[in-house]
Amino acid sequence: MRVGLIASLTGHAVVLLWGLIAFPDVRSFTTPPVDSLPVELVPVEELTRLQKGEKDAEIRDVAALNPTEKPKEEPVKPADKPDKAAVEQPTPPTPEPAPAPEPAPAPTPVAEPEPAPAPEAAAEPEPAPAEKAPEPAPEAAAPEPIQTKVVPRVKPKPPRPTQTAEKPKEKDFKPNEIAALLNKVEPKGASSSSTDPASLGSRLSQDSNVKMSQSELDALRGQISRCWNPPVGAVGAESLNVRVRIELDRSGEVSGSPEVLNSNSNPAFRAAASSAVRAVMRCAPYTLPASKYEAWQEVIMNFDPREMVGG
Repeated sequence: MRVGLIASLTGHAVVLLWGLIAFPDVRSFTTPPVDSLPVELVPVEELTRLQKGEKDAEIRDVAALNPTEKPKEEPVKPADKPDKAAVEQPTPPTPEPAPAPEPAPAPTPVAEPEPAPAPEAAAEPEPAPAEKAPEPAPEAAAPEPIQTKVVPRVKPKPPRPTQTAEKPKEKDFKPNEIAALLNKVEPKGASSSSTDPASLGSRLSQDSNVKMSQSELDALRGQISRCWNPPVGAVGAESLNVRVRIELDRSGEVSGSPEVLNSNSNPAFRAAASSAVRAVMRCAPYTLPASKYEAWQEVIMNFDPREMVGG
């Protein structure tokens, strides 16, 4: 027990010595002096006495304040009027009248010349014969309506089966004879003079059950003629016959692009073919009976400028 007490006392003494050495200038917790303000306590009774006053106090005569006098307003003097003599300007002197001009001497009378004898009246010229009015030129004949020939497409008949297929004999190729045959072939389309009904899908085929009537063909031809502008003034217009094949859908619209079936060496043939194709595309859709779609599904049209020029 003694050892522990001695060690405890020694430790505390060491800590105190270390504190005194480490903090030698420790300031004391003293507050700095503050200047005091004088304060007087006034009881409330004195304030009420000052406000209310005393009933038994002596009455004193207090001199009234002298009222302040307003400064007198001095009247404004009117401005002096200018003298009339200075304002009035002197009248200018009247100018003297100019002397009247002296009268001119009267002219001497001139002798009047004798009147010349009146010339004899000239003979009146004979009236020229009235020119005959030119006869009015005869009115230009109205162009005939454009007529397009609708050529039905030919459906080839299926070949009949043969028992023994024989080899065809080779024939000599003669272009002149073939050209002559082509010139003789006339497409049988519906024209204005034909009376037999034609089917647009075939060339008046007797095997087809669905056929177009003449009025329906004329209606189709009239639709196309309104949109066609043929080259009327072209050289050799009679040889510009264009055959165009078109395919139509059920709504009357052109399906695909039109196909020109013939050609010509005439330089204006290309323009005629282009005008025919444009007319086909411009007039679509065509008004056709839906029940006869098999008849007008595929149509071959013949554009002949001779109908326009009256050929």
